[in-house]
Amino acid sequence: MTTNETSAKTANAGESGTEVFIPLNKLKKSPRNARKTPHSEAIIEAYAASIPAKGILQNLVVEPELDGEGAETDFYFVSIGEGRRLAQLLRVKRKQIRKTEPIRCVIDTVNDAHEMKLQGIAETVRQTEGWKWADVHIDYPHANGLRRTYPQPVDLSEEDKAAYATASDEFNRLAEEWDSA
Repeated sequence: MTTNETSAKTANAGESGTEVFIPLNKLKKSPRNARKTPHSEAIIEAYAASIPAKGILQNLVVEPELDGEGAETDFYFVSIGEGRRLAQLLRVKRKQIRKTEPIRCVIDTVNDAHEMKLQGIAETVRQTEGWKWADVHIDYPHANGLRRTYPQPVDLSEEDKAAYATASDEFNRLAEEWDSA
């Protein structure tokens, strides 16, 4: 895909949720970026080393830059993925790629960058961890405060029913004592 084709594709891409290729030199840091602490040089260096080997694993999330009259310019603000953008700029500086390299982006003009960042983290954990962390300590006697949960009610043994009733009675007694104090 040539730069002209890429630019032509992005010129009409103002609709939220659209996945497009945008030339790197048309991407800017967003003032509404979700990240508040800047990326360290070591992180940017690691991203720059990883991208040629693995590619960019998550699309950058961008929103069109608007001029004073509310019309779209040819530039886009990076809401999520600033570290990846900086890594690509480092690769340009090293002459590994062109400054017009097409970067896969998702346009989002609807959602808040902070909310999208949290959703992205949750999705990454869900995909990579598969909620395995909940099962790690489940069978240890001390359980570290974790307990197994079930999607349907589980019948309690008579011993557990008695212990639950005792604990409930104690809780109710303490709650009444506290309320009357």
